Amino acid sequence: MERSTVPRPAERDAWLAARRPYFNASATSVLWDRHPYLTPGAYAVEKLAGAHQSVTRAMEMGTRFEEPVARWWADEAGVEVYQPDELYIAGRLMASLDRRVVGTDEVVEVKCTTRYVREPLLYWLDQCQAQCLAADVAGVHLVWMDASLDYAHYWVERDEAWGAEIARGAEWWMSFIDMGMEPEGVKLTYEETYATHPVAEVAKVELDGEGRQWVVALVHARHTRLAAERDEERIRAEVAARIGDAEEGWWNGESIVTWRNDRPTYRFDAKAHAAAERTCHGRFMVPKAPVRRLLPVGPGEETTE
Repeated sequence: MERSTVPRPAERDAWLAARRPYFNASATSVLWDRHPYLTPGAYAVEKLAGAHQSVTRAMEMGTRFEEPVARWWADEAGVEVYQPDELYIAGRLMASLDRRVVGTDEVVEVKCTTRYVREPLLYWLDQCQAQCLAADVAGVHLVWMDASLDYAHYWVERDEAWGAEIARGAEWWMSFIDMGMEPEGVKLTYEETYATHPVAEVAKVELDGEGRQWVVALVHARHTRLAAERDEERIRAEVAARIGDAEEGWWNGESIVTWRNDRPTYRFDAKAHAAAERTCHGRFMVPKAPVRRLLPVGPGEETTE
């Protein structure tokens, strides 16, 4: 397998751009749909449209704790570690390594979690095996800090069969991305599909028979949903009328329904603010991006919402 390295960009946007043409080690579990936080559809959208998840508090925690946890482990292991300034490539697979051990070819992967973790999580091991393949190393020191606020260490030894499966999966996955398609068997949600086609660029497309049937199914689903909403509203009214001024409805000695007042909440009154601050309100108005709406058009269907 052909291997190479490229400089690791310092800025996040440049780092994401460098990773986009490759299948990334951190997403390896997507190949088997066993990543707990990333679906195959979401990852396909990331590669097709360049739509990346915003930095979450959990991601921020991992970034901030990475250095002290790595240093803690290194001090107790009697070694020195450093962050490599390159990204590692093997075929269509790319890995960014958290740390390397000075004077050796050993790699360190740091994880932080708010859970209590007694043994390595499977998606961590998938990533470590991908790192072994991309960086061509014998194994990875997996170090994690969990809710106990202590760290644990596990040596992940390179598994050639596991790595070969990752290599095949990465090549297969990215071959579809190169064609502008989601990988075979990956079904995008409506929101994921929207992310890949946010703006209409042509006036019309001719649907085949199967496409027409999906439109018919959409019409049926909308009618079913609206009918269910009407039924729910009618039933809610009947229950509310029987509860009246009470907070709870009881039957056979136990509470089966509640109708309590929420605690007072507050909202920003934009209209009042605009009226009171007409001289400056306009400076804070920004155009809203247009939204595409998927609406079936036919008998009984409205063309606007």
